[in-house]
Amino acid sequence: MNRKRNIQIKFWVNEDEYIKITEKVKLSKMQMGRYMRNAALKKQIIIYDLTSVFELSAQVSRIGNNINQIAKKLNQGGAARTASI
Repeated sequence: MNRKRNIQIKFWVNEDEYIKITEKVKLSKMQMGRYMRNAALKKQIIIYDLTSVFELSAQVSRIGNNINQIAKKLNQGGAARTASI
């Protein structure tokens, strides 16, 4: 047999995922294989690199801690010190 598509891909889903997929296939009026190929190949997958966001979040957290320490000191009657430049 000389098929145009000669490689088979299998993957596992749970019952809820299977129900959702089959509902979408029925709505599309496509065969399952065609639907899955379209879903896998024609959709754009966007990958976000959130490393800089996490670093920024950590810095903001440290600044917040510093502000809280200053506020606590001032509320306890301590004097605010200014940094000399």
